[in-house]
Amino acid sequence: MQNERLWLLGLVCVLAVRGLFVALGRPSSGVPAANKVDALRAEVAVLLSEVHNLKSTVGARAVVSTAPAATAAERTADPAHYSRAEAVVAPLPPIVPPPLKPRTKSVVRSSPPAAGRAEKAGNSTMTLSQRSGTGNGASKAEGKWAYVSLMANCAANLKYRVYMSGILVFAARTRTLGSTADVVVLVSFKPDMQALPQEDLDRMAAAGIKLKYVASVWDRYLEEGAEEIPDASRAAEKSVMYNKIFAWELVEYEAVQYVDADVMPTHNMDIYFSRPRHTFIRGWMSPLQGGWYLLKPDLAVLADLVKLVRHRYSSKWDPARSFDMYKERPPSDPACLDDDQGLFWCYFRFSVRAPPMDYIDHKNTRLFGVQTVEKTKVVSTTKGGFSFLFEHFGGRYKVRARALREQRKLT
Repeated sequence: MQNERLWLLGLVCVLAVRGLFVALGRPSSGVPAANKVDALRAEVAVLLSEVHNLKSTVGARAVVSTAPAATAAERTADPAHYSRAEAVVAPLPPIVPPPLKPRTKSVVRSSPPAAGRAEKAGNSTMTLSQRSGTGNGASKAEGKWAYVSLMANCAANLKYRVYMSGILVFAARTRTLGSTADVVVLVSFKPDMQALPQEDLDRMAAAGIKLKYVASVWDRYLEEGAEEIPDASRAAEKSVMYNKIFAWELVEYEAVQYVDADVMPTHNMDIYFSRPRHTFIRGWMSPLQGGWYLLKPDLAVLADLVKLVRHRYSSKWDPARSFDMYKERPPSDPACLDDDQGLFWCYFRFSVRAPPMDYIDHKNTRLFGVQTVEKTKVVSTTKGGFSFLFEHFGGRYKVRARALREQRKLT
């Protein structure tokens, strides 16, 4: 019907223009004006006939589309009519999407922890499958590189799905950009949950994500001495941020990029894996940001970081010195933050025990200067040498923060 209206509007415009030519006595095709009136009348008659035919066709189409199906006798009497009418009202064939290409890399998914409360052994609290690190069904990683993210304190309220959604998008994006690295998620649970729902397992398996079940820092290292920790319940919640240290436990990989669930790659980030040292980036509000960093898995580094986390919740904790338990940080340097960023900054920048690191100072240098730090000393500084291939949504603009706010409104 819309097309018919447009066609009639065009017809009126044509008639108006031709009438204007006649009124002005200007032949539009080289014929006298007197003869043009007769020609115009004949042309108008033809156009009106076409309009009448168009209306008849539209009316017939409407009638046929609502009429009951023709009988066999009616089809035999006028086969041309019914074949033409059915061709007009025949539905379009359904659109079938092209089949998805199967992944060439097999998906390895760790088995979830066994049901029931975790068993205690020495200073750690973990299930038998957690004690092995990857569960009963895990095998050695196929690739030499991995992106690692965190789903900590998964509980029956399913709020962890906010993080899972970001991880799923990240995994799909890395594959689209041509990454060949594994995507690994460190999963820990609260007491009211022992395993992820099957639908969530299926989603992550379809995205090629590997799950590594770990006991939280609290269960593994701190719960045993909880009676000596002030406000232990709050400490149990806040200490979950230190679960990031378990990325150093993935020694089956040569290099690992830790990424928060709100990091989104804009280019293939695999090029970062070839960097020779641990690499950290300056934060906008702190000396170091914990949303992305490159690490070389090392159990010795993990042991050092565990000592600092234990120190954080011991009676010897001094907020003025923060994680500087060996008093290696110069007094002129600001105190380290009381979080994972402060932990990494204090250790990798000021501890002689830390391996060398590259520090990307993009705030005070125009071309993203790279400082190489060894044994607490800046041994070299270069301009350039690092390009940002991702976006990290921070502060109140975090994707997961907005999602959690919307979730609270619904509940």
